[in-house]
Amino acid sequence: MKLEYDATPASSTPVSRNLNRPPSGRATPGVTETLLALEHALGVCGPEISALGGQIRQLRKRLAEGQLHLAVLGQFKRGKSSFLNALLGQPILPTAVVPLTAVPTFLRGGDHWKVKITYEGGKKVHESTPHEPQEVAGILHHFVTESENPHNKLGVVDVQVFVPSQILQHGVVLIDTPGIGSTFRHNTLATLSFLPQCDAALFLVSADPPITEVELEFLKEVHARGIRLFYIMNKVDYLDAEERQAAVEFFRRVLREHLGNGVAKDEIPVLTVSARLGLRARQGDDHRAWEASGMAEVEERLIEFLAKEKNRALQETIARRAWNVAGDAVMRLQLELKSLEMPLQVLAERMAQFERFLADAERQKLVADDLLAGDRKRLLQRLEADAEAIRQRARSLFVEKIETALKTATLETAEAAAQRAQAQMVPEFFAQELTRLTDEIKQAVHEVLRPHQERLQELIRQIRETAAAIFEIPCVEVGEEDYFSLPEPPMWVTDTWESYLSPLPPEMVDMFLPKTWRFRRIRRRLLDRVEKIVVQNVENLRWKLFQGIEDTIRKYSNEMNHRLQETIAATHGAIAATQEQRTTRQVSVEEQKRVLQEHLDRITKLRDLLAIRE
Repeated sequence: MKLEYDATPASSTPVSRNLNRPPSGRATPGVTETLLALEHALGVCGPEISALGGQIRQLRKRLAEGQLHLAVLGQFKRGKSSFLNALLGQPILPTAVVPLTAVPTFLRGGDHWKVKITYEGGKKVHESTPHEPQEVAGILHHFVTESENPHNKLGVVDVQVFVPSQILQHGVVLIDTPGIGSTFRHNTLATLSFLPQCDAALFLVSADPPITEVELEFLKEVHARGIRLFYIMNKVDYLDAEERQAAVEFFRRVLREHLGNGVAKDEIPVLTVSARLGLRARQGDDHRAWEASGMAEVEERLIEFLAKEKNRALQETIARRAWNVAGDAVMRLQLELKSLEMPLQVLAERMAQFERFLADAERQKLVADDLLAGDRKRLLQRLEADAEAIRQRARSLFVEKIETALKTATLETAEAAAQRAQAQMVPEFFAQELTRLTDEIKQAVHEVLRPHQERLQELIRQIRETAAAIFEIPCVEVGEEDYFSLPEPPMWVTDTWESYLSPLPPEMVDMFLPKTWRFRRIRRRLLDRVEKIVVQNVENLRWKLFQGIEDTIRKYSNEMNHRLQETIAATHGAIAATQEQRTTRQVSVEEQKRVLQEHLDRITKLRDLLAIRE
């Protein structure tokens, strides 16, 4: 069965006979035009329904702003930055022998070059508008390489580069990530924690060797997270045709054997490129060499395809939500029409019957709110217990590392050695804990909210069905949403600043003490710092997840309450308004019926354009 949206003009589309089939499948370019027409149609329906036009306006805005976040992943020195430089046609990303620091670089489309650096806390921002790609490269080298910014000592959290590049004008945001498997394991952990923000990823390997054990283990983790992956083999210009084919087949075989779960059943597309030759070809405007490098195929078959796929997926989501909004309008108009046709006495009796049901529904909602409050409390209690367990593990691990450093260093170098070991451990340990605990909390929140969501969805369905049954109209269903957002990665405190009453720092005082006393004082200072660092970082992690839980439940509660009120407005509100108008003789019944029928036909046709055609 081929699924696609009906593109028949609204003027010739019959009224849909299936009001309960949400859109799902391939959206056509006409979705934007349909949303615009629906927004206008809702806007002329009177104050009760025209407010729905604002929701459609927001959906149109989101569709217009849709972007694809595409990460480029790979082991250190596989050529990720060279690959991106080739796509952009300018060598702006650092490609030195030292690895990048744990800060991803976002490459966005722009009318001119601009670099924006955001520091911890988001209060300090560095912006510059270089005129040449070489200036951009110099800025990035300062902020995102381990040689210039070791262990991210500058506290950079976000690097945005706006590039006047054609490939970035199609809604694609390319992301250069830290290389995995380098000397710095925190780079690998930072990349893994960053993946939930990506829509898809390109995974780069090189021809010799085609894939290493480090890359395979990383791929397993990425694959388990459900990230859509596309594979690119770089540096194939060093191989002849036979060697290239053998390397690709070996790579495919390894993926089938170790990843499975759908990978083994399908042919695995692997694009072969030479980023080095591609950049040279792009800079020399040599179209033939660009084709020969394999980069043209990547540009045409992969990047543009992904952009279209993302747009299609976004259109499906937007169309589904617009379909629901239109469904509310259709039901309101149907109820208003029926309320005009019924004798006033019958209308009053059925209205009273429906209000008795709504009173019972309100009691059900209050019980559900109490149950949700209890579940929220238990989730937060679990988070506190998890945070305390992390504190204990962190103290034990950091103290052990400090004791080891003190034993293996001289008295003069012991404190500095212990501090270096501590600085490297902190982001690695807490990034890993954040990833683990976030996954667990996310699952727990889903398990808690799912029955509440199902219960409220059932209540909304009952309200619609009861209104439809009492007033003898077709029932219009709506879809449901999902409500969990990952917290952004927190910043890790790797050292603490202390103030001293004495004009001399402790290190200076130590110089005048016996050796044994000096060692004891150094050890005590280091252990005190461990305690402060553990407390600050665990609180940092706990607070992020606390906000995640609170924001998720608040978002769920607000959205569900909003949808419940919308349902009541689409049923009781529509009937009550018409009843009031008839009782006070504010309208001509026949003229009002004619106008309502015109609105109903128009909105139903537009809603039909957002539905599936088999």
